[in-house]
Amino acid sequence: NRKGTEIVAQHIRLPKNEDGEKEMPWVGEPLRVFQLFGQHLWGEGGRMVVVTEGEIDAMSVAQMQDLKWPVVSVPNGAKGSVQAIERASDWLETFDKVIFMFDADEAGREGAADCATALTPGKAYIASLPEGTDPNDLLVSNRQSIIQKAIWEAKAFRPDFISSATDIIEEALTPVEWG
Repeated sequence: NRKGTEIVAQHIRLPKNEDGEKEMPWVGEPLRVFQLFGQHLWGEGGRMVVVTEGEIDAMSVAQMQDLKWPVVSVPNGAKGSVQAIERASDWLETFDKVIFMFDADEAGREGAADCATALTPGKAYIASLPEGTDPNDLLVSNRQSIIQKAIWEAKAFRPDFISSATDIIEEALTPVEWG
């Protein structure tokens, strides 16, 4: 225990159960954990930070890029991610881009979009991975280039009700036929 620190919670990763589902209980008081996984390793601000859905995914992305860019994780997967992003928003807002790289499944896509709404408009980006994968799957299967490409090609998040001029330019330039 370092001077001035207190262990308040531990996240345990158990082997998959008989249904093939992950079990990751907490010991202690997880509601007292106010940082994202790995946040303490990085300073404030910079060009970008990548936020993953799980701790192992964060370590995989960080390893893949030789620890050149900050990578953190939400503590409870996609379902509890918005609260974690809200708690860490002051820190996240110090970066030019916050790239959400959640698992490529329905829960991951919804979680990333929900998290993006917790930040200043224009700050959040969403990385796309091949369906049914996550960053650790890609690292383990030696497909790191997909992770790198997803980071650099992440799309700026815009709520469904907002359109940019490039989205509607064709419609705007189409002549109206008067009857």
